[in-house]
Amino acid sequence: MERHLRRFSDSFKKSPVKQNPQRYDPEDESDPIRMVLGDVELVYENREWQAAGGAESKELAEKNRLLEVENQLLKFKLNMMMDMLSTAKLDLLTLQNEKNMA
Repeated sequence: MERHLRRFSDSFKKSPVKQNPQRYDPEDESDPIRMVLGDVELVYENREWQAAGGAESKELAEKNRLLEVENQLLKFKLNMMMDMLSTAKLDLLTLQNEKNMA
């Protein structure tokens, strides 16, 4: 006599197959997406964010360039100060060695 064994997992109901949701593509929209951050208006077009006003964009680019130049100058000054500090430390150590030897 054969005995039929039933598995525990057979008692679970199978979930129905779900449809994949439609993906949102901003390029499908006819109007570009606009967003205002402070005084700057941004527009999402051609898969990238751009400043809405051309003049504002040029002003920001010029300000960015000036800040980069200032940053380079500050880095140079910092390196000079570090060199001066290293030289002063070496001079101090040399004088302390000479004092201890005498």
